Amino acid sequence: MYHIFVDLEMQEIERKNKALSKGLKQEVIEFGAVVMDDNMQQVGSFKSYVKPAFSSHMRRKFIDLTGITDSMILGANDFRSVLAAFCNWCMSYSDIRLYEWSDSDLVQILKECSKKN
Repeated sequence: MYHIFVDLEMQEIERKNKALSKGLKQEVIEFGAVVMDDNMQQVGSFKSYVKPAFSSHMRRKFIDLTGITDSMILGANDFRSVLAAFCNWCMSYSDIRLYEWSDSDLVQILKECSKKN
């Protein structure tokens, strides 16, 4: 069995875009994961920046927290594309178990899937 640990970085949505964001308070700006074998040895990883749909730039608070800058997300793919790439990457391993790094990661994925179709 393979164990995939997912870790997201998020940023709050700009106040001016709250009405457009359909109730989302934040959105994913980086999607990361590592895969471990049964001996808890890392055998792979996934990392992709995500271009925010409701923020035009990274705010200082989140740059300081995550180290992610505007230039890092400028040419990034949108949430849907990154999630699809992540799912394809997961499916390259057989017999997997997914774990979230924090209690908010799965909730955020589900919210963005719902709000961003």
